[in-house]
Amino acid sequence: MIQRVQTLYLLLAIAFISVIFWFDLGVFGSTEGLFVLRFNGLYDITNAAEPSNILTITPLLILSVLVPLMLFISIFMYKKRPLQLRVCGICIGLEAGLTAMIYFLCYQLSDRFEWTFGVTGLMPLVAIVPTYLAYRAIHRDELIIQSLNRLR
Repeated sequence: MIQRVQTLYLLLAIAFISVIFWFDLGVFGSTEGLFVLRFNGLYDITNAAEPSNILTITPLLILSVLVPLMLFISIFMYKKRPLQLRVCGICIGLEAGLTAMIYFLCYQLSDRFEWTFGVTGLMPLVAIVPTYLAYRAIHRDELIIQSLNRLR
């Protein structure tokens, strides 16, 4: 399982996606104060001692947790390659959706606030690359197995 290159690709994608749990996705400033967008909502950090949650963004939270969880589960589907291929394809779509949601939220909030986008918001987009490479490696394994079945 761990010796397969697609496992390493999937672990790399999990690492890229997991970055959004520790860093801010965007920073917004206005005359009202300073706000940050995190994976679970919009926080007011004007009072740095106690950041308060202004807005909980449930779809962003669900996608942020669902994508790494599905990637992790797909690592252990190595005996069911067709299912693993489908899960990787779904993960690529969810990663693109997560990226689009982050950009949409930042765009919507930029009307009221001055916006500074963090590099962390690009991590779901960057995670698409190793997920796609894992998809290709799994597909290549499946083609090898099918060719061996034809020879029997």
